[in-house]
Amino acid sequence: MKSIYFLINRCNKATPFLLCMFMCLSGLTLPAHAIQPAYAAFADGDGDIYVTTKNGTLHWLQHTGRMSGADSWVNFGASKVVGDKATSKNLLNTKMFSGDDGIIYTINNKGQLLWSRHDGRFNGSQVWTNGNKLSIIGNGWNKYSHVFSGGDGIIYAITTDGKMLWFRHTGWLDGTAKWTADSGKQVSKGWVGVLKVFSGGNGVIYSIMPSGRLRWHRHDGRLTGTDNWVNAGVHSVVGYNWQGYRQVFTGGDGIIYAITAKGDLLWHRHTGWLTGKDTWAPIPATDAGRVIMSGLAIN
Repeated sequence: MKSIYFLINRCNKATPFLLCMFMCLSGLTLPAHAIQPAYAAFADGDGDIYVTTKNGTLHWLQHTGRMSGADSWVNFGASKVVGDKATSKNLLNTKMFSGDDGIIYTINNKGQLLWSRHDGRFNGSQVWTNGNKLSIIGNGWNKYSHVFSGGDGIIYAITTDGKMLWFRHTGWLDGTAKWTADSGKQVSKGWVGVLKVFSGGNGVIYSIMPSGRLRWHRHDGRLTGTDNWVNAGVHSVVGYNWQGYRQVFTGGDGIIYAITAKGDLLWHRHTGWLTGKDTWAPIPATDAGRVIMSGLAIN
């Protein structure tokens, strides 16, 4: 396992990704009614990980060992700044999350939902659809406690009183402000007190409770917005002691990344991600995680 300090030393001074990455990560434990702060790190399903740094720039790196959990990275983990052209110069105090296929959604301080697409995601180049312009596709998105994508233009939002709302952005591939007519309808309830919630793909949704339990849900009605859930919406507990992570996000195919308070980046693979079984890789089954980067304390 490489030390984070080793990786920093291998990077050019112009790209101090790992230093910035772990010093500015957010997602600390919140009161049940609070709005989740800026999402500092997120990933798509191809091994691409994005991080917004302390100075408001967007960095990219690619985890080539994502399926096995190996500490294998493009350019030895050195990041590339990719956000100069797509961030309107500043990403501070915003919420960002992946919509898959290079789509990135941003919620700014005004509550606007912005769309961008990173066409250079396979090599970390600064190639974006529409150059440096972010498309405004919605308003009023800062009122929700949690917002995340379910892929294919689907966006879930959780209200402060625990209702889960379903939206489908039909313009998700080109950034047009087109939505299904029934976007915003309620598909679930009872989400008060959730610390973190994120999609695992294919309708799978994970939630972390203050007790540390990692819960698994699957919304089979995700494409149409129907209230159709596996096990009639009853969740499965698939992990424990997840409450201490600063940030948790999916890498697709059952892969879950987590960042500890001391700055370790952990890799998990939930092999039961499609069925809700409590099975994890590698054998023996465990959800304890594998450290794939370490060595940096967080102030």
